[in-house]
Amino acid sequence: MGWAVGDGKTIKAWQDPWLSTSRKLQPMGPPTEASHDIVVADLFQANTQDWDLNTIERELPELVDTILSIKPSKQGASDKLFWIHTKDGVYTTKSGYIAAPRRQTEPPPCYGVVVQTDAAWIDNSRMAGIGWIIKQAECTQSFQNTSSFVTSQLMAEGLAMRDTIRKCKELGIRRFRCESDSTQLIK
Repeated sequence: MGWAVGDGKTIKAWQDPWLSTSRKLQPMGPPTEASHDIVVADLFQANTQDWDLNTIERELPELVDTILSIKPSKQGASDKLFWIHTKDGVYTTKSGYIAAPRRQTEPPPCYGVVVQTDAAWIDNSRMAGIGWIIKQAECTQSFQNTSSFVTSQLMAEGLAMRDTIRKCKELGIRRFRCESDSTQLIK
């Protein structure tokens, strides 16, 4: 199921899938304590169904383009749940069977893409430097980022893995093997 944005009042921005009409997609957390319970309407300009760019950039900066491409109802229609596996959005038993995961009878394929992540954390400043490498047959790409308010080395390693997965998704890489020197994260 997914949500079509109408007035935005019933869709929980962090918990509900509302970012796509073709697949189940919702923001990846963690949200701040203050924004945990916001609804999509909280991302609109006051008394309108027009997106508030400043609020979106503050709350969901990685999703600005995705959110701005969603066109909410201008007449204030209610939000609507729909079945993402049919063109008309209506669930049928047949569409449910088609969408149900198939049992895999062969071993998983070898992944041609390997990602390696690492992080460094400074306790007294609560800053982390994170980096990752994406190795494909045709090229190797490296990326880096920093993050503030990081409370542990494990959290820093987790953020590195999260950013890696996001970048792979952005690049259209759906299958890959993750490698990390953090045994605690990989367990």
